[in-house]
Amino acid sequence: MPHAFYARMVIAAVMPFMVMLTGCITLYQASQAEQHTARSVAQTLGVIADANHLMRLFMDAETAQRGYALTRDGDYLAPYQRALSMFPRTLRTLRDSADMALYEAKQGGRNRLTIASP
Repeated sequence: MPHAFYARMVIAAVMPFMVMLTGCITLYQASQAEQHTARSVAQTLGVIADANHLMRLFMDAETAQRGYALTRDGDYLAPYQRALSMFPRTLRTLRDSADMALYEAKQGGRNRLTIASP
């Protein structure tokens, strides 16, 4: 009988530890997934901001061209020149993000959705 009592005591001591260990492992995995998701969201928001910036540059250039075409006033060309000077950097940033995502997708194998990490 003392052997059965001893076995119950060991089980009673080990079971809460196992439950707690399982909970800790689950929380750690959830934390890692949340951090990965947060990085993905931040990177996506950055790409969206760059795309919006590019769209605003196009709109500035178009508006400046239209103003110059109507008035022949050279002051209207300042936003056009500024937009032209910023196009390469903005396009390079977007291209680099796309290239990084493609490279990471190739490393992960086929049929996978991959988000580039900065």
